[in-house]
Amino acid sequence: METKRFNRREFLRAATVTAAGAILAACGPAPTPEVIEVEKVVTQEVEVPVEVEVEVDKVVTPTPGSAPEPVTIRFNEMGGRWQGWVEQLALPTFYDSYPWITVEYEPIDWSTFPDKQLTQMAAGTAPEILHGWSEIFLKWVSKGQLLDLNPYVETDFPEEDLEDQIPFQWDTLVYPFTGERYAIPGYVDQQILYFNKDDFDEKGLAYPNADWSYDDYAETCLALKEYDTSGEQTVWGGWYWYWSWTFLACRIQAWGGMVRDEETWMTCLLSEEPAKDAIDWIRARIWDDESWINNAQLSGLGVTGDSAELFATEVFSMMEADIEFWPSMAKNVAFNWDIMHVPVGQAGRRSLGDNDAWCIYKGAEERGTADASWKFIRFLNSPFFQRLMIHNDGVVPARKSVVKEWPDILRKQWPELEPVTLEVVTDAFDMGYLTPAQQFRYQADAQPIIEAALERIWQVGDAGVEILDEVCEEVNKAQMDAFNKEQM
Repeated sequence: METKRFNRREFLRAATVTAAGAILAACGPAPTPEVIEVEKVVTQEVEVPVEVEVEVDKVVTPTPGSAPEPVTIRFNEMGGRWQGWVEQLALPTFYDSYPWITVEYEPIDWSTFPDKQLTQMAAGTAPEILHGWSEIFLKWVSKGQLLDLNPYVETDFPEEDLEDQIPFQWDTLVYPFTGERYAIPGYVDQQILYFNKDDFDEKGLAYPNADWSYDDYAETCLALKEYDTSGEQTVWGGWYWYWSWTFLACRIQAWGGMVRDEETWMTCLLSEEPAKDAIDWIRARIWDDESWINNAQLSGLGVTGDSAELFATEVFSMMEADIEFWPSMAKNVAFNWDIMHVPVGQAGRRSLGDNDAWCIYKGAEERGTADASWKFIRFLNSPFFQRLMIHNDGVVPARKSVVKEWPDILRKQWPELEPVTLEVVTDAFDMGYLTPAQQFRYQADAQPIIEAALERIWQVGDAGVEILDEVCEEVNKAQMDAFNKEQM
């Protein structure tokens, strides 16, 4: 079936008009109650359950002499997945309320992200508004490159909007060493388990369930292996997002370990036994029982693509991945599949609850574009834009009120997802196991060292977890060097 696409007129009719109006009122001057015209097609009166009535799709014309000076801001966001619908559906609605602001869309070049952005910041040429997530923001904010949004939140973020934010996102977008709020939530990312039901049925295996342990997981991965007549392995039980820092941190916490200390964020704890055990569990699946395939092996088989495209090859029967590619799953995966919570670890169930969000480059103040940039990220966090994201990209919204609508919208937009237990995603919020990933105080100085070690352990296979002792020493030194440099 084809994905349903809305043009702007259709979306504005279908979307919850009151919610869209409420946020536009919060972002700008409240217009007087009046008959609303939606692109000159439908005229209707709308009762908005807030203190003021708001027009949804009509340009707000400032009174003579009150119009701010025109300003242009740059928005660094995903390209192919987002640019078309943001420019065609979202920006016209934003311009209706802020006709003096022009947003220039700059697609992210993933081959240079996020280092290019940090270089631009240092040079004073970065875009005003940038997309990021936990580890990315720590690289930027630890270098002092992001605008503190606290003054804006205190004066222009109503209590009802604060209450609608998801706590683990909102609370973690603050740099604890300065108290700076460096970003506003965009959407939620999670780590879940995807599984090929056909493979399970063929082998008579029980599907993963909410009580699964990592022992159950390992045994099932072994049972799912397949070989051809020559003895060559053709199917692996599992695959994992090996390159994900955030997945690593949560996995270690499920074993009762930590990536770093809680007080200074500068002491590496990967050399402690719980962390080593969690990392070694993955190593054992790849190299000891060969029930997981790694990225190097996938490349050797000529298998490429996003997570959905990899899963669709049926080279592996289960995968741990995030939740940002539902349209691709609907389009590419032809077999029967479903999702489940990640297994329960020795210290309980822990899974990524990440904070994809938007920040403002500190140089916006000097340019005089900070206020306009704030208005735009307020719009991006609005229920109107959050629903637009679901309809066009399927991501899980950052608003509690809109999360409830997510499964139904997804099934209507992509009917192929009808059999999938999407409520696994929304139930995770209430189950309380979603865990923001631990970052170092100077994440940019720690992550390359640790990733190089994991490459050897998981991808190359020429080292075991014993190298983490030396890795922690190197990380600790790098953290102190960065700290001392900051104090100079």
